[in-house]
Amino acid sequence: GILCDKDGHVMEIKLRSNNVLGKFPSDSLSNLFKLVTLDLADNNLWGTTAGTSYYFESGWIQGAVVNDTSVFVTLRELTHVDLSQNNLSGEVDVLFAPALQDANFSHNDFTSINSFKKFKPS
Repeated sequence: GILCDKDGHVMEIKLRSNNVLGKFPSDSLSNLFKLVTLDLADNNLWGTTAGTSYYFESGWIQGAVVNDTSVFVTLRELTHVDLSQNNLSGEVDVLFAPALQDANFSHNDFTSINSFKKFKPS
């Protein structure tokens, strides 16, 4: 299911093996800034993880729209992602998700995956 915090922000999407059919919702997911867990494994999703991301400078109202970036660039609190066993393609870049602890992209048609490194907190 989908879990939200007290303010209505989506924190978890767990729809594993739920017969989800369609294009991977990159643009929609990139707006879920509080997302911690994303599990869409074992469904029938296709497309890429690239989409439109919105960058906002801290303390400023103005921002910039950047196309064709990884959906993970705006998901700064994402710790767990499982997109395995779908029909996703293209490149995956999870280097921008600093909190990511584990990821599973197996059994898809990705051309390359930039692996992540666990960084020590400063």
